[in-house]
Amino acid sequence: MSDTLNIVGNLKSSVQMNRVELVAMIRFHLSEMKARNAHHEFEHLARYLARAKVHSNILPATGPVSAGGDGGRDFETYRSSIAPPISAISNKLSSGLQRVMFGCSLTTKIVPKLKADVRAMAELGTADEVAYFCEVNVPIAKRLQLIRWAASECRLELQIFDGTAIAEMLTDAEVFWIAQQFLSLPADTFPTHARDQSWYQEQRDRWRGKEPMPFSSSDFFEVKSGLRYATFNIEGRPDLLEWLKLMEVFRLEPCSRETVRAACYEIAVANYRGKSDLNPGKHLIVDFFSDVEAWLAPSDLQNAAILVSYAFSAWGLGHFTCELNEILGWRRLIAGILNREIDASEGPGRLAALLRIRASLATVPENENTVPDPSVGFDDWDRMLDAADSAPLFPIENFADFINKLTPVLGEHPRFEALAERVEDFVAKKAGPAAAADKSFDRAMVRYQQDDLIHAVQDLHRIQRRWFTGDRLQGFQRATFFLSKSYLELGLAYAAKYMALVGSYFAQQSENTAVKARLPQMLMLVADADNAAGNSLSYVQTLLPIIGAHFAFEPDPFDHDRHSELNAHLCQVTALRGIACRFGSAHMAIVDQALALWPEYLRQSVVSSSESSGGFWLEGGQDDVWRDIEEAFIGRPFGDLGARRLIEWRALGVRWVASFPNTYDDTALAEEFVAELQIVQATLAGVDLMLLPTRVCMDLAVATGPSDMRLSKGSGKANEEGIHFSVSLSLYDQSATKFDEMIKSTIAIAAALIGACSVLPPHVLIERTEQLLRAAMDRIFVARPYCEIYRVTMPRELFLGDERVGLGPLADHRLFTSREHPLLGSPRGPGQGYDREWALQAIGKRYKNAAQSIRHTLRRLLVRPDRRAVFESWHRQGMLDWEILSIIANTAANIRFPYVDEASAFEQFQQIRAMFDSKERLRDALDPSLFTDELLVASRYSFLSAFAAGWQLEGTPALSDHNAVEKFLTERYGLRSDDVKHSDLFKWSDAAPG
Repeated sequence: MSDTLNIVGNLKSSVQMNRVELVAMIRFHLSEMKARNAHHEFEHLARYLARAKVHSNILPATGPVSAGGDGGRDFETYRSSIAPPISAISNKLSSGLQRVMFGCSLTTKIVPKLKADVRAMAELGTADEVAYFCEVNVPIAKRLQLIRWAASECRLELQIFDGTAIAEMLTDAEVFWIAQQFLSLPADTFPTHARDQSWYQEQRDRWRGKEPMPFSSSDFFEVKSGLRYATFNIEGRPDLLEWLKLMEVFRLEPCSRETVRAACYEIAVANYRGKSDLNPGKHLIVDFFSDVEAWLAPSDLQNAAILVSYAFSAWGLGHFTCELNEILGWRRLIAGILNREIDASEGPGRLAALLRIRASLATVPENENTVPDPSVGFDDWDRMLDAADSAPLFPIENFADFINKLTPVLGEHPRFEALAERVEDFVAKKAGPAAAADKSFDRAMVRYQQDDLIHAVQDLHRIQRRWFTGDRLQGFQRATFFLSKSYLELGLAYAAKYMALVGSYFAQQSENTAVKARLPQMLMLVADADNAAGNSLSYVQTLLPIIGAHFAFEPDPFDHDRHSELNAHLCQVTALRGIACRFGSAHMAIVDQALALWPEYLRQSVVSSSESSGGFWLEGGQDDVWRDIEEAFIGRPFGDLGARRLIEWRALGVRWVASFPNTYDDTALAEEFVAELQIVQATLAGVDLMLLPTRVCMDLAVATGPSDMRLSKGSGKANEEGIHFSVSLSLYDQSATKFDEMIKSTIAIAAALIGACSVLPPHVLIERTEQLLRAAMDRIFVARPYCEIYRVTMPRELFLGDERVGLGPLADHRLFTSREHPLLGSPRGPGQGYDREWALQAIGKRYKNAAQSIRHTLRRLLVRPDRRAVFESWHRQGMLDWEILSIIANTAANIRFPYVDEASAFEQFQQIRAMFDSKERLRDALDPSLFTDELLVASRYSFLSAFAAGWQLEGTPALSDHNAVEKFLTERYGLRSDDVKHSDLFKWSDAAPG
């Protein structure tokens, strides 16, 4: 229920829109006026807008056209020689003695219509100027051509206000009531006011002691805006009751029914959202729904749907005392109207609007015994986008904002990604790639703040591609910054470093001052990645130029409060020196050598702080400090020292280890390979690839000969310690044009590594990874290759090769346990094809067949202390009776019928099968001494392979890692949890499982 209420709360419309969004919304509703034959409403809208924005002294054209003809004009000004008060707004807008005629039209073929109307006005000979309002947009070139035509042929000054111009004027607060009056905008739509909110104090003071005019739309809008502010802003909450009292006026005579319904809506919403109590609004909701079938504009139906959602969520939260069936009755009523109107809808704009409204009802159940199904909403949203494709002015950016707001609630729904990407493509088509990237960035930030890092990375890579243009590099930098941070938080330090290197590269190369200014920030991210990865020497070496960039580009560089990241790095260097001092003075000397190049005041600050009390490296024993180090770092500190580098990380439930010679060229290429592999792993995260939790070791080396491919597939071998691969890396040629081939080679190697760990059939694995690997290819290439940018950031002369190989990593005699982010872990739950009912039946058969086939042998084994000790040990490890029994029975079968050769394998199989189908005779019992430790261990491991084969799991090199297989089968196939009732075969000495 709580999830449903969260969705309902998020489905409400935004309280305010920014000006661009509001223009789009108004423009869409203007475009719908022709479809609903609202010519008279358009004329009234134009007249009120003209009176407020063009000329105040306007007379409407009254009476039917048949009474004498309107001469092409819809309304006109009257001559005024009376000077109004100097402060009056009408003084600024009056046309005075000048005569202005106005025309308006909803026709799409506007040029002939406009010319005909202007000629008719010119023939009257009484006009000095013509102002023409039309819904269709008139391009600037055509507009200027028409203005010149009117001046030369009709001797009239012509102004044209097209749909976009009208929409922009209507967003002003003082005339927005006109839009609400004649366009039937949703009640939750109104403009954003000034940031300082002074408008509210002025409006509140103006309405104190004042009574609104019930027939004034302007008064209604002002009271509504004040009520809305008090409802949704804590600063205005003390005024809420006063605004509610003012709004009550609009429920009285002589207010129109339209105004009464609007007031009912506003008062109900204000009580619930401002006071967390919908009870005072119940009679208003009843009144609102009493004639809901008579109000079929999308805005009216949307208001009804929102009230249903609010009523349901308020009921669920205990803020509304009402029978659930009454609320669901309102839901069924509005759903029936929407179904009927959707079926009868003729225009794509109206259809899209209605489908969006119906989708919002998906989170409210149809009756008391059903559960809301958000998938129904996705169906309507997909249909909405189909219809909107034929409605050019549909406000897709507003819907994109709505989708972003739903991300924390529906982001995990299996259909959400496809919908979000489709909306993004729609925005790109309608408003351009940059606008689509803006919306996606907002969604990515929601996900980043919610720690939904995998989806944030997905969105940010897509944004990178859309913003990869000269005029959007600032946005590109923002996306790259958060990509680096996301990867680092996932524990993928080299993917994070790659993104940070890309950001620093563009900051260095760009001529844009704002892009250049982000250089220190990007370089500090490079340093963050190196530090977390355990590349301590590289970190300390590169930090000096980073500090230099900070002082060169950042304002107030010494302000630590403003630039906390610099202070954090100084603290980190202090900690590194302190750690080195605690675990090895030689490593401290390496740090001091790098610090010797630093400014004296910074160097002394680091040295003195590292030696003073208070640092964690000085507290407790070395084991305690080491645990803190494992928690703080992704890789072992000073891991970039030694003749061979070792990079270790965890992802997809697998432990990955890359080793390579610690030379300049090898490091650049090896780090690039690891970064790309980590990007692939993040792309595959969350997909059930059925990977065994094994160890994959990759020996990386630069190829000695020429090669078209940067990587050559290595030969893999497996044992109980995991899988071993050799990977050949080709030297990168900056002039090469085959970088895409290099990326394909990386993807091929990644696919081979994944395949070696997966127990899925190859065709199933390909189905699950093919599209994702293609996506990973797009993510890997970002502007320039890793190794090229690496060489810019870490010049060869700074690498200090001799110092690197002369000393090994910190405390390399200690085990360093790398950690895995939960989002990168292996999926949980039953494995592919698992069926517990079948499993229990199979276990029952194992008990029956195995027990009878070795019944006398088992008794002999259990009275032998050394053999029983083995079984007791297995029992304490959690092995169940049926597993131990099966291993003993399999061992007995192999003793009785040993494998000779492949030719006799089938005969052996038949003999073993017959053994399990029969009861063992006493004289056939085997000597316990034949069950050696080696044979039992071998049988235990072969049983694991047989158990895996029973579930039709694919043979893979990783099956040689018995510990990984055992863990996988236990977690995914019930190896240590599934059991049936059985006789006490072993009579264990404790009460452990079995």
